[in-house]
Amino acid sequence: MAETLVAEGGVASKGLKGGSLGLVAVIVIGVASTAPGYSLAASIGFVTGEVGSKAPFIMLFAFVPMACIAAAFYYLNKADPDCGTNFTWGVRAFGPKAGWIAGWGCIVADLVIMPNLAGVSGQYLVLLFSETAADNIYLTTFIGILFIIAMTWICWKGIELSARSQVLLLGTELIVLAIFAVIAFSKALGNGIERTVDGVTYKSVKPSLSWMSPSGVNSSAIIAGLVVAVFIYWGWDTCVSVNEEAKDSAKTPGRAAVLSTVILLAIYLVTSYGSVALLGPEFVTDNADEAIYALGKVALPTVMVKLLVIAVLTSAAAS
Repeated sequence: MAETLVAEGGVASKGLKGGSLGLVAVIVIGVASTAPGYSLAASIGFVTGEVGSKAPFIMLFAFVPMACIAAAFYYLNKADPDCGTNFTWGVRAFGPKAGWIAGWGCIVADLVIMPNLAGVSGQYLVLLFSETAADNIYLTTFIGILFIIAMTWICWKGIELSARSQVLLLGTELIVLAIFAVIAFSKALGNGIERTVDGVTYKSVKPSLSWMSPSGVNSSAIIAGLVVAVFIYWGWDTCVSVNEEAKDSAKTPGRAAVLSTVILLAIYLVTSYGSVALLGPEFVTDNADEAIYALGKVALPTVMVKLLVIAVLTSAAAS
């Protein structure tokens, strides 16, 4: 019995299924864990509130530190592929105290964000059927708890089922976001549209490359927008957390981490451009609490609005 539980050298087996995930599967896990649909829904309105039409620039600016961190994780994982990631690397490089802080930092962040994601999943599931019922915090919290139980069961069943589930959820999410962006661009680049809401008139804005420049925005607004935008990239590090279950564990997870951040940048640039262009940055800011949903109701037919809600729902659930 002891021989089956303890690997050579006296180190207990972690019970992980090595070689289960290829590059594509690890990328999917990394992107899905970041929850791009949910992240955009939660942050795009607050970013435009700080920098207006320069939201795409902030998305690009926030990518820079994340790309650097992803590159660092690539080399750390290449040297020492361990599922403990920053905890293990912190211990070996700086000692147990630094490793403890790094490890517990991740746990605390998870304890804060996961209930929030579950709550969003519950809220958007109810929103499919009733906008009024979606304001019932007790109902959405209960459904959120059911989501936590369901996702825990999927993780318990094994990494392969988890990866397949995330492929389905992420695929649905990205298809709907792509359709939304295409329609938003077509309306803005065409004759444009105009909507009056509560006495305020909003109009389409032609997309411009100047939105990728920081010109005209003060440094305090850029920093405030950056603080919000950095949040939407958080989650890609899951790529290296599954390194001991990936094929070629020294290379695949690191490559997936770098590629995941690039894919996220593309998603955020396209969607932020479409969001700002559709009815201008003021509309996005004035509907900051549910910007993507509000934009969807303008750009999409009713059936597609439901699909957009599903996209945010699957985004939060996949994360």
